[in-house]
Amino acid sequence: LEWIFKAVNEHGKRYHLEEGLQVAEQGLRLLQKLAGRLPERERLEKEFDLILEQLDLLFKGGHVQAAQENVERLLTLAERLGVLHQAKALHWQAFWHTCTAQYQEALRYAQEALKLSDQHTDATLKAAILDQIGLIHFRMGDYRTALEYYQQSLEIFRTRDRLKEAHAWNDCANALVKLGEYRQALKHYEASLKLYRELQEQKKASAILNNIGATLRYCGEYYQALRSLEQACAIDRTTGDRLGLGFSLCNLAQTYRLLGCPQEALTLSEEAYQIFSSVEDPFGQCMMERWLGVTYRELGDYERAQDYVKRALEKAQAIEAQAEEGECLLEIAQILLDSGDHNGSLQSLQQALQLGQRLAWSYLITRIYLVQGAVYLAQGDAQNALSTVQAALELITQHGWGGELPIRAHYLNYRILRALNHPDAAAALRAAQTKLLTTAQQITDNPLRERFLSIPLHRQILQEAPVD
Repeated sequence: LEWIFKAVNEHGKRYHLEEGLQVAEQGLRLLQKLAGRLPERERLEKEFDLILEQLDLLFKGGHVQAAQENVERLLTLAERLGVLHQAKALHWQAFWHTCTAQYQEALRYAQEALKLSDQHTDATLKAAILDQIGLIHFRMGDYRTALEYYQQSLEIFRTRDRLKEAHAWNDCANALVKLGEYRQALKHYEASLKLYRELQEQKKASAILNNIGATLRYCGEYYQALRSLEQACAIDRTTGDRLGLGFSLCNLAQTYRLLGCPQEALTLSEEAYQIFSSVEDPFGQCMMERWLGVTYRELGDYERAQDYVKRALEKAQAIEAQAEEGECLLEIAQILLDSGDHNGSLQSLQQALQLGQRLAWSYLITRIYLVQGAVYLAQGDAQNALSTVQAALELITQHGWGGELPIRAHYLNYRILRALNHPDAAAALRAAQTKLLTTAQQITDNPLRERFLSIPLHRQILQEAPVD
């Protein structure tokens, strides 16, 4: 039995998942044969622990549905083993329901597990459950609540488990990104990456590189983001981490899209979508359908774009992923604006805004304001457009966002002020051009910088009037 546990653990570390599952199954058969020869409690505890190892392998391989039977077996065993094992089993039930996007059920199981963990001295189990509750809130789009639970988990792990501490730093950073606190998030990611590298956890270091790349993209540092994401993808392909590769490809695709490379973005997005479909990840499928819609819109294929985004919206609503639902509604509004349906666009924006305000998600709200401002301008209502875009600019200044967002905002502000014959129009145009050129200067690869500057909106901004 000792050899079996060591072998399963070693297979898991090397990502030999099928081999690990086969050895675990041999161990379970052996335990059945040892009934009556081992003390019953010891035998049940070993069976419980071996099923935990199986679950870890199944989830690593993306076999979410296949894991359900094992999760149920844990609950049955836990009833005979007491409070600690019951808390662990409920924790895994919560995890399985999270992976299948059944968030309310996941939250119920996790809260039950947390209550039971308070009856035991295992602080690391409590920290893991707190982290799980944070993840559920994160998936539901409640990022502030997610951060609160993640921070509680981090405080416990910092004095008990370096590997889990690294994971907790990453979770906090993910929530900070969604809240628009990018520089703070990058510090948390760096703390996580440092620990993973010290512990020689290549796969986990790759995940952090992926997250750093995505965050640098939000800051407008596109080339630096690209380099980080390419490293993450290379490691994911080497280690065989398909789920990690799906997220890395998604982020790499969006970075290429922002650099003015839509065909490259489309190819990478399609590969990511196939991965999320193969590992039965509904959240990932929803996210990639939305991004495929965005890419097709930018390529001018509005019919296909709308089809993908509507499918993504249906999934987001079905799995109660409010943040994704808000993103989908915003993208539908942009498609409708581009197609000339101003009233339809405003209706979709209003629904998106309600979600953004409910989630207190400034980054989503800011982008909603920009599309609203463009709709008002298209309708000839320059005064409403001005107040909306200035609200967006205030949020951009407050959060220090870089790249495409302030470029778009300043240029739209210029167009509105020009329509009003306002004397500040020239200053607004200079602000847009300065932001654009500053962002371009950070792209040290010459062909990529040229493609970035050749994006139609960027050409239009630079050709509008010379920079002083």
